[in-house]
Amino acid sequence: MGKDSPEVDIAVVGMGRTGTTLVKNILTYAIESMGIDPTGKDETRQNFGPLKYFHWKKERPGNKRDTEKWVICRRDFRDVLASGFRSTIRQHPEKSGVRRFIDSKGNPCPENYKQFKVEYHDTNYVPLDGDRKYFIPKNQILEQGTKIIDEGWYKWLATGVDYIFHYEAYMDNKEKVITEMLHKLNLSGCTAKECIEVSDEWLRNNPRHASNNGIINGWEDVFSPTQEQLIIDEFGDWMREYNYIK
Repeated sequence: MGKDSPEVDIAVVGMGRTGTTLVKNILTYAIESMGIDPTGKDETRQNFGPLKYFHWKKERPGNKRDTEKWVICRRDFRDVLASGFRSTIRQHPEKSGVRRFIDSKGNPCPENYKQFKVEYHDTNYVPLDGDRKYFIPKNQILEQGTKIIDEGWYKWLATGVDYIFHYEAYMDNKEKVITEMLHKLNLSGCTAKECIEVSDEWLRNNPRHASNNGIINGWEDVFSPTQEQLIIDEFGDWMREYNYIK
């Protein structure tokens, strides 16, 4: 970055499957439009350029720099969990951790839990044990949900964030949310409409990234009402705080 270039020091942080890649792509374009390389990488530095990307707080220890701005994303926690589990199964169907999700005689789906199928990332992949159905066990919902809430949300907020990207608000009015975010981060050089075009093009070129096309309430194809209630019982305080439930 030249000495006359505006200073840009931004990190997209926090829980995955909430729009973090979307925001990263938007901010990458906005920063490039200002004539700045968003990566800032060289032979000795990695991920410490003008734009950084961290899911877990332990990946970015310590406090914020005075110049730094953090953007965190939020989304209905039911969709966060469903998207994460669905994406893991689609990408890594043979991993040992994923096999615990397979409905079988030795690992039966509990009564009132949702069974579901996925389209695998590898279109040539065919399970050796036939047509699989999956379910998400209680302990996995609780374990993963606790990690996401604690390490992917509250630990970031405790250190300080500058902008909260609201996924559902973005889906309702993309231009408004992008304009607000760019203003908050002091980014100029492009319009919100240009950012939308770039992010939409990226998704068209990478359709498998969005595990269910990023739809709102897509969790219903992964969780039954019984599993939903489990999520609400355990993580309802967070969901109420951000008006996902009453």
